[in-house]
Amino acid sequence: MASRFSLTPVLFRTLLSATFGGLCLLGQTTQAEGSGKELPVHRIPNIGAAAEFYFAPDSQHIIGTAKREGDAAHHVYTLRIDGTEIKRINDRGEDACSFFFPDGKSIVWTSTRDHLDLPKGNFSDPRNYPQGAELYRSDLDGGNLQRLTQNTQYDAEVSVSPDGQWVLFARQTNGKLDLWRARPDGSQARQITHLEELQPGGAFYLPDSRTILFRAWKQADEGRKGSLPMAIYTIQDDGTGLRQRTHDEGTNWAPYPAPDGRHYVFVKVLPERNYELFLGDLESDEQVRLTYDKAFDGFPAISPDGHWLLFASNRTNGTEAPLLTLYLMDISSLHVGPPARTGIQAEAAPQWKTFISATQLQAAWGDPKLLVIDARSPQDYAAGHIPGAINLPGLLWRTAPTKVPSQEGIGSYIFRTPEGKPDVDRYEAFLGKAGLTREQRIVVYGGHAGKADGTVPVAILQWLGHPDVRFLDGLGLDEWKRLGQPASTEARVLPPAVYQARPDEKHYWNLDQVLSHRGDKDVVFLDSRSASEFEGKELRGNKRGGHIEGAVLLNYDDLLDPVTHKVLPPDQVEAKLRALNLPKDTEKVVVIYCQTGTRCTLKEIALRDLGYRNVVSYDAGWQEYGNREDTPIVRFPPTSAPVK
Repeated sequence: MASRFSLTPVLFRTLLSATFGGLCLLGQTTQAEGSGKELPVHRIPNIGAAAEFYFAPDSQHIIGTAKREGDAAHHVYTLRIDGTEIKRINDRGEDACSFFFPDGKSIVWTSTRDHLDLPKGNFSDPRNYPQGAELYRSDLDGGNLQRLTQNTQYDAEVSVSPDGQWVLFARQTNGKLDLWRARPDGSQARQITHLEELQPGGAFYLPDSRTILFRAWKQADEGRKGSLPMAIYTIQDDGTGLRQRTHDEGTNWAPYPAPDGRHYVFVKVLPERNYELFLGDLESDEQVRLTYDKAFDGFPAISPDGHWLLFASNRTNGTEAPLLTLYLMDISSLHVGPPARTGIQAEAAPQWKTFISATQLQAAWGDPKLLVIDARSPQDYAAGHIPGAINLPGLLWRTAPTKVPSQEGIGSYIFRTPEGKPDVDRYEAFLGKAGLTREQRIVVYGGHAGKADGTVPVAILQWLGHPDVRFLDGLGLDEWKRLGQPASTEARVLPPAVYQARPDEKHYWNLDQVLSHRGDKDVVFLDSRSASEFEGKELRGNKRGGHIEGAVLLNYDDLLDPVTHKVLPPDQVEAKLRALNLPKDTEKVVVIYCQTGTRCTLKEIALRDLGYRNVVSYDAGWQEYGNREDTPIVRFPPTSAPVK
């Protein structure tokens, strides 16, 4: 049996002992304990003892693990939802979680087939997970087998992003679970979560192919008697934006997203160890109960068309022994499928993750973890601010300009020591003194994006690895007032706290890195200044004007609505980048720069929100590059050779 949702070992042994054979009747409808409350349910025939199955893109085929007659262990099977076309994929070792790729032509699955010499372990006991579990990709019949992981760790709980770009899985190292992602060929494996106390797993992408839904328990709770407390969370696949979705102290597990991108189905353990299915709402946090049977109901999945809820249960009709097998519930009346379309309609406009509206901020009001930061001057803050906001002016987030030791010229690194090293200690002290902690959900506002009192604090917090930081798009306080909300003149000061940064070492580049990658075909320099600065006509106090050799120009102003000062919609920004031959699936490193690392923060955030994977900022910018004598410069019109 797969371990994606990790029931307690005692319950698993109880359920898995009921592996009675025999065929079932198609369309046999069961009557639940709460008769009349459940939507229509019928059993899938012929598969026998089975659990944790997931739909193919056609909503007619499913894949999962079963133990059929003649099987010494659980193996991956595919079949139609009418119980026909049953096909075993593998016959070596023991198999676990499996999933279809969105093209419907290949599958990914977990098995111990290549580590039969290692201890067997137990897919249902996190203290004894099989360390020989590996990920495999194959055709629908098990052919063209490709092993995706190459280690003796536990790699399982696998799924695939709806756009087919990423394989998502859980990896256990020395007893610690974390979420990972890799390309469909196993390359570019990267750890997503770094949660010290939690054991995350059972993860699936939402339809946006960026947000991940998962469950987690506390490692300290492993081995305790009774049901294991779990909560459901979402996180972005770059490791930011962690948010807890269920808040009771019970067991909430097995979450699976609906194709509408808003709802999800999950299992909640009710009193007397009653495992029931619920429908959750990511917008309202409302929960609706779907099953009413004292038997075990679990391992839910929703079909891509939103018509079927697939789950495993050992419910009976009173005339046969209990068998953990597969059931379908018709949930078409719940309308959780893809957004309905009539005629020719435009797709719903995608939204930014980091840039939020005042309406979104208002909706989060009352969240005890919400912290609003006013990045304007103390004078503006005193004149009126969003109620409850603290004041951390944007200029305080920058380090003072420092002399470059070996050259004349000035380096205005926004986060470094005078020696040019990341000044993590300074920021931990600065944020701790202000009362910030990693647990807070931070919203920054001030001027518009690309300003020192705008997105500079957001970019720095992202560099420091803060899990959830957003920016109030537009002109901050004005956006708040347009909703009819009041301003406050009551200052708020938080008690000091301890801030622990987890900086991304690849977030920023220094001058040496810039110079060493000039002419590199795998690096693109993206200039965020004005055309006149790019051409060398406007010096802005620098000794020399122009741009870095090979740079392309996209003024930060070009990403803002000239009237509202809000960031343009994601599709419009992406179109501007594509016009520069910078599609979001590019593998090139995009190095963004401006004058002093201020304007480029808008593009840093926007590109990461859009899904660009290799984005860095040269934060010293032209204030350093244009004031040295040893940096090659290009002016417009370009000369035959770089101007030195």
